[in-house]
Amino acid sequence: MVIGGVTIGGGIGGGIGGGNYGASTLTSVALAADPVAPSPIAATYDLELVNVRLVDAGSAAAKLGPLYRVWVRNNSRVSVEQPFDITLIASNARPGANNGAPDASAPPRIRLVGSSGRLPSPSTVESTATAPSLKADEVVAVEIRLPVDVLTDKDASRSTAAFSTLAVIVDRQGRVQEANLDNNMAAFERSAIPPLDIKVLHADSEAAAGATLFIRGEGFGDQPGQAFVEVSGLKVAATLVSWDPQGAEVTLPNLVLNQATAAKLELVRADGQRAPAWALELR
Repeated sequence: MVIGGVTIGGGIGGGIGGGNYGASTLTSVALAADPVAPSPIAATYDLELVNVRLVDAGSAAAKLGPLYRVWVRNNSRVSVEQPFDITLIASNARPGANNGAPDASAPPRIRLVGSSGRLPSPSTVESTATAPSLKADEVVAVEIRLPVDVLTDKDASRSTAAFSTLAVIVDRQGRVQEANLDNNMAAFERSAIPPLDIKVLHADSEAAAGATLFIRGEGFGDQPGQAFVEVSGLKVAATLVSWDPQGAEVTLPNLVLNQATAAKLELVRADGQRAPAWALELR
């Protein structure tokens, strides 16, 4: 669970660099990196971009851009005590194509190379979050929301709507002296970034048959899914009242029960992914 945009802890659960952070493997496209002058102080740290997931797609009507969760791991044997940034860069450039020299005006250390080999400055939008510190061998999960501008393409000459590429950069400003910069950055096709796995985080454990149940969680997706209640091997559809990326409201089937009965609530996202069953006692 992410509180206030940042959660620190181990065992969140393969991502880009291994482990099981967010439980998916993304195929990334490399970014071009500037050479970094060697430091007189030996590098002792290694921050690693582990995984990226879509939390919600945002809404132009609500003036909210897409929200992403990024996992970063400290592979070092020592804690990173200074703050470091995690930056999202949304662009319409095709990632990874390097047909020319990178733009010299690009930020030092890292340059996102577009289809022409130049930084696509006019079509690039950024958002940054800061992690205050990170202990050795721990993982931080940071949520970053892009501006709503990325959901609209104001340049009528381009055939691509909104943004097509998302780059993620850890410690873009170079505040942490690292031994390995190759695992700090990656670029992804927007459509290749999966949503969070659907999971119920809170709901009542007891309810009357026919009652309305409020369910909070994550990874529910923007499109309505389905809800079912299983009692004694019988699965009955529940009535969906509302659905959003953070939860749902469902009316339980009005079953006739002689006594309190153990049941399971099952939620199915629009793409077919099922949440772990939620234990429920029906009265």
